[in-house]
Amino acid sequence: MTNPSGLPDFGDRRAEPTAHELAEGTAALLREVDVALSSNRWAMLDTGSTTVKFKLYEAASLRHCCLLLGELAQAADSGAELTVRILGRCLVEAFLRALYLHYGGHDALVRIAQDTLHQHVKMHENIQDSNQRLARARRAARKRLAKARAANRGIARRNAEQPSKAPLPLHPEPYVPRLAPSGLDLSVTIAEFGALTPQALTVVETVDALTKLGPEKGFSNEDLTPMYHLYRGLSARGIHPSFAVYESYLLHGHFVRTAQDLGPPAMTNAIWESVLYMTAFLAGRILTDNGQPTPIADALCERLAPEPDGSAAWRSR
Repeated sequence: MTNPSGLPDFGDRRAEPTAHELAEGTAALLREVDVALSSNRWAMLDTGSTTVKFKLYEAASLRHCCLLLGELAQAADSGAELTVRILGRCLVEAFLRALYLHYGGHDALVRIAQDTLHQHVKMHENIQDSNQRLARARRAARKRLAKARAANRGIARRNAEQPSKAPLPLHPEPYVPRLAPSGLDLSVTIAEFGALTPQALTVVETVDALTKLGPEKGFSNEDLTPMYHLYRGLSARGIHPSFAVYESYLLHGHFVRTAQDLGPPAMTNAIWESVLYMTAFLAGRILTDNGQPTPIADALCERLAPEPDGSAAWRSR
């Protein structure tokens, strides 16, 4: 449904967004972003220059948020509360990283590359360490097995030669690990980063950087730490098997039982509203700064923008 301006009708701006409105807004935003990023403006020759890399990664970061948003909308439509929480947490992180890339420029690109390299190096080191531990464990187990088998041969001979005596028990054979070593080798991938220094980039560091960039770049005058709190809250209520998650399955009464699904409160619409706003905000910044109008993203931001006190904008209208 569209209004006289040709934009989707996002409902009564003084009322809480409905699931139907969020679905309509999501579909419209995803179409707008896809049309924009599929245009020739975002088709570039792969020259290997930093400018080209930045633009392509910037577009990819927006595509990633849109993919997560689309799959979250599907999960919400099917009533998959836990999936919505997990995808919501992923989208918050993806949004923060994409916004940091957009406004942080080359420095942010380098920090993201350093973090990527850090993850590769840690994984490579862990794989190598695991393979070495496995090799040591195998060698030690084989030595114990050889000793046990030698002792058992002696015991078997003694039992055979002295049948009138009570047989001696054989030693149990120690287990030799059968796990195959990991064949994953990230050394070539790591070498492609050249002399870059690996350095982790945490979510809280990203939020701190965005808080500093906000006034300078004109996209926020507030401390953005509550974004980190949202990220951590979704981690505790979705991805991580915490007591908070376990408690959600308990049905309290004379007898306490466990439910098949998460109990109240349902978070689907609140999460959907938040991440739809984030994706619209990101799309509006990236596309508008590259000369492309974003009427859908702008309308969604006006409809869903939160107030600094943490309340939704529609509640104050």
